[in-house]
Amino acid sequence: MIKSIKIDNNSRLYIIGIVLIAMALRPALVSVGPSINAVKDSFGLSHALVAMLISIPDFLMGALALPMPYLAQKIGRDKMILVGLAMIGMATAFRGMATNVAGLFISTAIIGAGIAIVGTLLSGFIKEKFPNRTSLIIGIYSTTLSIGSTVAAVSTTPIAEYAGSWRISLGIWGIIAIPGIVMWQLISRRELGNPPSETPGKRALLPWKNGSAWKIAVYFAGVNLIFYSLLAWTVATLTERGISAESAGWLLGCFTLCFMLASPIIGLVSRGADRRKWLVGSALLAACGLLGIGHLWIDAALLWISLTAIGLGAAFTLGMTLPLDFTVTPAQTNSWAAFVMAVGYLVASIGPFLLGSLRDATGNFTLPIDVLIGAALVMAIAGFFLVPSQRERILGTVG
Repeated sequence: MIKSIKIDNNSRLYIIGIVLIAMALRPALVSVGPSINAVKDSFGLSHALVAMLISIPDFLMGALALPMPYLAQKIGRDKMILVGLAMIGMATAFRGMATNVAGLFISTAIIGAGIAIVGTLLSGFIKEKFPNRTSLIIGIYSTTLSIGSTVAAVSTTPIAEYAGSWRISLGIWGIIAIPGIVMWQLISRRELGNPPSETPGKRALLPWKNGSAWKIAVYFAGVNLIFYSLLAWTVATLTERGISAESAGWLLGCFTLCFMLASPIIGLVSRGADRRKWLVGSALLAACGLLGIGHLWIDAALLWISLTAIGLGAAFTLGMTLPLDFTVTPAQTNSWAAFVMAVGYLVASIGPFLLGSLRDATGNFTLPIDVLIGAALVMAIAGFFLVPSQRERILGTVG
């Protein structure tokens, strides 16, 4: 499979760049989960307010996705990616030093804006450089996102215990952006001599009226609503059900690890234009795991966490791949990716805050988990009706 890819020097550089960037995109978010109770107590926040540390980046990742293709054409894609990486690195470090709630949330907002810039534009880059192997490269990208998530999930609590403060365990992850910045500068210099094949003035329209685009967006929204809600509240949910904080932190690490393992596998096996069986199967697997987390034997928590993570990991890679399936050019891919990410992350931003609010209102996480089960079922329905069409792939992005 991998042998069929032509790996020249440029391709190696691109893959390394994608990997290093992906490593930097999730630790600033994932590290919040293991630290959420400490941050809540330190600033005297409610469950709903502290959940904004996840919801704010999600919201900005959605809101800023729409103008990204336009800004990339005006300013330059590679420059925008470098700016986004710098924002992630500096804001993550500054958040660890925040002395008030305003500083905490402003730095969090800058992190979300940086992730929005990088995440949106990288899809078009992958489409341009690897037009015939998008599923595999997206699988590599998704896997690396999960590696960064797993490292942060497993390491944040021990770092906080060793340092004696949650501030260091949150701020230290800004360092991870540095290798990505260095590598992307090298790529930017190479790209000066390799201009994109599309004419600079050509821009695909956002697919507001395309039914398939909306189904993809609903599916992607469900994946991220569940994922970021679990990042915020898995540890708190499991400790509420009787598991120690340390064990709950390791289970969050298992969640991100299983998510990671599922991503490249689905990228290899889900071939062809019709991915509906994989879309539906992944969503239903996540729903089964969530049912166990919220209602079934807590002694089997590792099983429930694993099922949920495998389903979501597969679904995430599929959701990232679908805009590339339904588009032809990098400009179209950027527009579809921007649309899907905008809708997806705006909806997902509601998740952590909604679950925190429901926890405040009900006194437990039973109803919040039921909401996530419902989201997984909506994903399954959207995936079932996502019928591929060659005509839509070529013409659907203009309306």
